[in-house]
Amino acid sequence: MDESLDQANLKQVLLDFPQQFMEGLKLTAGTLRLHSGQARPAAKVKHAVLLGMGGSSLPGDIVNLYLAPDFEIKINRDYDLHHKVDAETLVFACSYSGNTEEVTEALEKSLQAGGQVVIISAGGKLAEIATEKSLPFIKLPSGLQPRCATGYFFAAILQVLENAGLVKGKTAALNSLAQKLEAIDYQERAEELALQIKDKVPIVYTSDKYWPVARICKIKFNEHSKTQAFWNVFPELNHNEMVGFSTLVMKPFFLIYRDPADHERNKKRMQIFSNLLKDKGSSVVTIDMQGEDLLTKIFSTLLLGDWIAYYLALAYGIDPSPVEMVENFKELMKD
Repeated sequence: MDESLDQANLKQVLLDFPQQFMEGLKLTAGTLRLHSGQARPAAKVKHAVLLGMGGSSLPGDIVNLYLAPDFEIKINRDYDLHHKVDAETLVFACSYSGNTEEVTEALEKSLQAGGQVVIISAGGKLAEIATEKSLPFIKLPSGLQPRCATGYFFAAILQVLENAGLVKGKTAALNSLAQKLEAIDYQERAEELALQIKDKVPIVYTSDKYWPVARICKIKFNEHSKTQAFWNVFPELNHNEMVGFSTLVMKPFFLIYRDPADHERNKKRMQIFSNLLKDKGSSVVTIDMQGEDLLTKIFSTLLLGDWIAYYLALAYGIDPSPVEMVENFKELMKD
């Protein structure tokens, strides 16, 4: 495949991705750290809300997958607040560019409600607000697409939660994650799958537990490959969506990511579904998640999804980095 199409060097970003976790922890080290049992800058917090859109909100879903069922961040993807914010709420305002209008408006409402705000971005308006209002600010490295900064966001959010006393002992596992991810060879398998997927519509399925993984892998096809893609989860899809494949009006390619520790009945569902769709002439590939622990399974699967979408873009002769439709849309939205 012609890697000269990768004008913004997304390949190097993917190769460097495992290092984002430790860097994210370093960037966040002192933010809201507990002092004498009290979190700064105000009262002790009890719950958390994340304001974010697109790639800047996705790490919140992964944090929730990792922390479940002990803790959950409420994710707010809108101009308005759809979750309670008060003086006991830790509010993450996440926008890689720092200029996401939905986040800046929801941030203003969060401040009015008395929330304890931490801003995570690479600059923009959010950096200006952080300076103006003396808010904790975690500055991310610039030069990335938001969807490619997941490791920085994930580590930063997790470290702040620990510093604020909302979770305990969760960041230690990040110390070895980079080494585990770097030990896995993604590229050959990804390029092979991309060639199989070319001219078909990728559909990503997982068990319900891993729904954020399925959704994010789907989004990487949208943004890297500039193509349609869809996602769903077992067992729910067996009760509705699969009926839609009785009459095929497209060429689907099903990618089923399976955790060897998935419920045995769900693994049986995956196998039966795979056989049924293969009998109809559809392409189905089941991939076992790699790793012995939850974090490695999550991020090894996401990184493989990144590489598949990257190589699919090259197979289509497309530069995988820019998202021109998003940028053009933002221009049209300007007053």
